[in-house]
Amino acid sequence: MGKKTDIVPNIPWIKTIVVVAAIVSLSAIIFYWYKFGFGLWDTPEKWGALGDFFGGILNPILAFLSLILLLITLQQNQKALSQNKKALDQNKDALQMNSQELALTREEVEGSKKALELQASILQKQNFEGTFFQLLSLYNEIVDSMDINDKTGRDCFEPLYKELKEIMPSIVTNYHSVVSRGALGKSIDQRKLSILIDEQKISNKDLNTIYLDFYSKKQNEIGHYFRVLYNIMKFIENNAPKEEAKMYSNLVRAQLSTYELPLVFYNCLSDEGEKFKPLIEKYSLLKFLPQDKEFLIFRGKELEFYKYSAYK
Repeated sequence: MGKKTDIVPNIPWIKTIVVVAAIVSLSAIIFYWYKFGFGLWDTPEKWGALGDFFGGILNPILAFLSLILLLITLQQNQKALSQNKKALDQNKDALQMNSQELALTREEVEGSKKALELQASILQKQNFEGTFFQLLSLYNEIVDSMDINDKTGRDCFEPLYKELKEIMPSIVTNYHSVVSRGALGKSIDQRKLSILIDEQKISNKDLNTIYLDFYSKKQNEIGHYFRVLYNIMKFIENNAPKEEAKMYSNLVRAQLSTYELPLVFYNCLSDEGEKFKPLIEKYSLLKFLPQDKEFLIFRGKELEFYKYSAYK
C-alpha cells in the first residue's frame, strides 16, 4: 500500500494556498478600511467602488491561487494514475506467475495421473497374465492326463477324431446301402462313400445330432477339456487388454495339435459349443485346421458353417 501523499492531493499545499488566500483577502479589506473607511453608504456609486476594488485586487490573486491548486490536483491525479498503472502491472505479473504455477501444477497432476494409469495398467496386466498362464497350465495338465484306448496325452486326439469320423457319415442318405449296419467303420467302401458325401447336402442340424451322440459317450473323457479351453478364451475376451488379446489367443491356438483342431471344429458346430463358436471366429482359432477333403469328414462342405474369420 503506497503513501497517502502519492495517492491524494498534498494536504500542506492546500492549507498553504487557503492561508495565502485568506491573508490576501484580509489585507485587502484592512487596506480599504484604512484608506477609505467602511460605512453604510446611501449612494450605489460607493458600493460599486467597493466591489470594483475587491474584484480588481482579489479576483486575479484568487484565480492564480486556484490555478496553482488545479495544477497540484492534476499532478497528484497523474501520480495516482501512475500508481494505479503500476499496481495493475504488478497484478498482471502476479496473475501471469499464478498462471504459470497453475500450468506447472496441471502438468504435475497430468504426469502423476499418467504414472498412476501406467502403474494400474502394469498391475492389471500382471494379474491377467498370472491367471492366464495358470489356466494354460491347467489345460496342458488336462491334456497330459488323458488316457484313451492305450493312448496318452495329445496322442489321444487322433483315435478320438477317427472314431468321430466313422460315426459322422451315418447322416448320409443311403449310407447303409454302402456298408452293412454291423460292419460300421470296419468295411467301408471309401470310394462309394466319397461319392455319396459329395452328392449329399448336409446341414448344421445333422452335424449337431450326430456329434451330440458322440459327445454323450465321450463326455467323461473330453468334457473337461472343452470346458477349460472355452474358459481360457472367455477369460481373454473379458479381461485381456484389447490391443493384446490377439497375442494371447495366438498362444492358445499354438497349443492345439492337428487332431485337436477338428474336434474343436465339430464340437462348436453343436449345441455343446454354441457359446464357444463366436470366440473361435473372432480369434481365428481354426487358422491351422487342415482343410483338404480327405482330412475333413464331409470333404470340406462343413467349412461354410463358420465365418471366414475363423480360418484367417
